[in-house]
Amino acid sequence: MSPEQVGGERFHRVEGSRGRTHEGTGIGLALVQELVKLHGGSIRAESLPGEGTAFVVSVPFGTHHLPSDHVREDRAQVPVDLAANVYAEEAWHWLPGVASAGDSLPAEAYAESAADDRPFILVADDNTDMRNCFRSLLSDRYSVETVADGEAALAVIQRRRPDLVLADVMMPRWDGFGLLRTLRANPETRAIPVIMVSARAGEDERIEGMEHGADDYLIKPFRFRELRARVQAHLELARIRRETAERDRKLRAEADSQRALLEAVLKEMPAGLVIAKAPSGEVMLANHQAKEILQRSIGDLRSVGEYAGYQLFRLSGQPYGLEEQPLARSVLHGEVVIGEELKYLRPDGTFRVLLANSAPVRNETGAIVASVVAFQDITDLRVAQEELLRERNDVIHDLGAD
Repeated sequence: MSPEQVGGERFHRVEGSRGRTHEGTGIGLALVQELVKLHGGSIRAESLPGEGTAFVVSVPFGTHHLPSDHVREDRAQVPVDLAANVYAEEAWHWLPGVASAGDSLPAEAYAESAADDRPFILVADDNTDMRNCFRSLLSDRYSVETVADGEAALAVIQRRRPDLVLADVMMPRWDGFGLLRTLRANPETRAIPVIMVSARAGEDERIEGMEHGADDYLIKPFRFRELRARVQAHLELARIRRETAERDRKLRAEADSQRALLEAVLKEMPAGLVIAKAPSGEVMLANHQAKEILQRSIGDLRSVGEYAGYQLFRLSGQPYGLEEQPLARSVLHGEVVIGEELKYLRPDGTFRVLLANSAPVRNETGAIVASVVAFQDITDLRVAQEELLRERNDVIHDLGAD
């Protein structure tokens, strides 16, 4: 087999390799490649499965091959004690049992005094040192559990749902992306924040992580404060999302309850009711009684078109137009109409006498957004009254004749 050359990537790990007796983070390889690039050199790996890997580093002599802005003959020397302090401070946070610079108690004291409801963070990384590192950096504020691969992480998640997952991209058996896809495919775990961790820092890797549904992508090596800040930010975002979802759920439940109550009231009320949108008069709602009185289905009511609500109560043979109908007067002029009689023409050609009341509906700014009209069919009552009036007139006429 010809040698496999790996030179263009910041970090590369052969998937499924059986020769790894000690885990590696890949940080060393990544740093070496960056240093070699800065000096205008190159690095390549020649590997044969089952035999081993050779790394070849080539760095040109001199400075003529380097960009001028990368060469400084008189550059100031950084004091050794200052540089050492910077690295020592960062390294100090990586030691077991050490809290952040602003903490006054060691991590163990925080773990003992912390409440049991601390956010639970699950770390999946096949490197023992990295697992210990994450536990050391985060256990003062959070409940932390670590596992060596995605398969073990899923087993933990099925037992106890974490508030956040930190997952290495490359792991044996089941890598970070496989775990991520599984979490996103399950509605019960879809919302868990997942931060992918890798030494692969290319733009393609970041995009790949986001395309898989990762909430963030953390590059090794990372600073202590960066890790803490990203974890805290995503936990806070997850909390806000949970509260928003719960608030939406309660609002939907309340709206459903109010809708059910409204439907019950509309069903039992003795009058027909129609709600029309302003200013078009489009019918938004009509109860069963309205459809019975008007002899129109809800589909018919909504398909009449523009000014449909106005046309519902047209007066056959009357001299005034649609805008003088009670519904139109409420929608267009904000008028409250009480006890007005209408002679309504049904689709079958018969007339009915309706007693209508209408009123405008306004929004918080006072603008008319709809109109409500309630009406009763008083045709039989008017027929009976007219019959009584005729009988009365007949009696009076007979008495006058005598």
